[in-house]
Amino acid sequence: LAGIRALADYGLSQQEPALWREQLQRILDSEARASRLVEQLLALALAEETAVQVPSEALALDEVVRETVLRYLPRADAAGVDLGVQGLEHTVRVLGNQALIEGALGNLIDNALRYGRPASGQPARVTVALSSAQGEVSLSVIDNGPGLSAPERTRLVQRGVRGVRSDRLGQGAGLGLAIVSKFAQVMQAGFALGDAPGGPGLCATLTFQPATAAPAPMA
Repeated sequence: LAGIRALADYGLSQQEPALWREQLQRILDSEARASRLVEQLLALALAEETAVQVPSEALALDEVVRETVLRYLPRADAAGVDLGVQGLEHTVRVLGNQALIEGALGNLIDNALRYGRPASGQPARVTVALSSAQGEVSLSVIDNGPGLSAPERTRLVQRGVRGVRSDRLGQGAGLGLAIVSKFAQVMQAGFALGDAPGGPGLCATLTFQPATAAPAPMA
């Protein structure tokens, strides 16, 4: 808020309309970062205050993935990122909570769009992949950016780590992965970070139990 106020004060002290427009754009950018920080803090606080695990239900994960990715396509196109999906050819049913899955996947896509850009000027790619193997359903978000070192992966998903102590305050607060980790814990799902297959980048994977049958209807 202090930064936004400083931008406004500076703009008001200038006489050139071009400078006003420049400061207004900076204010908009700063407000967007501040709003996202507040949203992430609220989401993380809500998850941490959950005393019991949320009820899970059988749901079509492929549909949740399709709808979530569609919401991020305009942003990816505007940023010049090739956002694609794999594994949506068949219905995949898992046990989970739709709101938490949407929140976790949204954070992973957002994180990839922000930080998953290759440094060498190569085309940026983000792939959301759905697969089943060995009795588990995996949902991965893979980018071709610089990736994370093993210590960074551990630190960024720890419950006690907060963004104000991270080095990512220029674009975000570093809370996205902590929120995903907490949401996975609440749903009794798995969450792991690894190297992108076949090259540099980050692969963030959620694992779910498959739903072998739909839950019985309530009486």
